[in-house]
Amino acid sequence: MEKVNKNKSMLINTAVLIVVFYLIPLLFKGSIASLFLINPLAVLICSLIYSKYYNFNLLTVIISAALFYPTIYMFYNESAWIYVVFYAIFSLVGNLIGCVLHQKK
Repeated sequence: MEKVNKNKSMLINTAVLIVVFYLIPLLFKGSIASLFLINPLAVLICSLIYSKYYNFNLLTVIISAALFYPTIYMFYNESAWIYVVFYAIFSLVGNLIGCVLHQKK
């Protein structure tokens, strides 16, 4: 049962990141706030919540970076590729914080 919950939680986190990465730039064209504020917070929070309940998972880091990559060419320009690295770092930090919280449980 825990495996199902773990996979369901991963799908929910992925869905949240898809909405944040793809829908927000569509709704708010030209808004740089998503790139600097909304996206990093969403990645950090999703990773933190997941790892708090299910411990560290490198897949969340990979998914966060991989989901953002296509948006570079859809909504931004090639200079935004560095945010793939930043979002991976934010996801890693969220994972590590969540991992600490998981171990204290």
